[in-house]
Amino acid sequence: GNSMLSALLNLADLTLYDSDPLEFSFEDYQEQAKKLSHLILEAIEKISEKTGIPVEQLCQIGLVVCLFYTLMGTFQTIVTNSVGILYPAFKSLQAIESPDSGDDKLWLIYWVIFSGFMILDQ
Repeated sequence: GNSMLSALLNLADLTLYDSDPLEFSFEDYQEQAKKLSHLILEAIEKISEKTGIPVEQLCQIGLVVCLFYTLMGTFQTIVTNSVGILYPAFKSLQAIESPDSGDDKLWLIYWVIFSGFMILDQ
């Protein structure tokens, strides 16, 4: 009970929008993602301790459950948006921050093709 409350309060500390979102650098967003992934890992480790199931096995079970619900159509939107939008957006931000312009071109091509498919899908 109490640890769950503290985890929720920690999650509330992850807000980035206390001021103008344009003032945040890629590193700020990356730091927030690291904090969130750390909280998730802590929760998985606590579940592992309480159930006696190893962390790796819990992750495998979670992936199988997500795959099942994705195939059934329940998680389809979440998974496709994560793979098709969130990950490319993250990599695009990394590409913009990097000095190499080749990766910028790669992700620009991705977004042009993605938007073309979105238009055709409508």
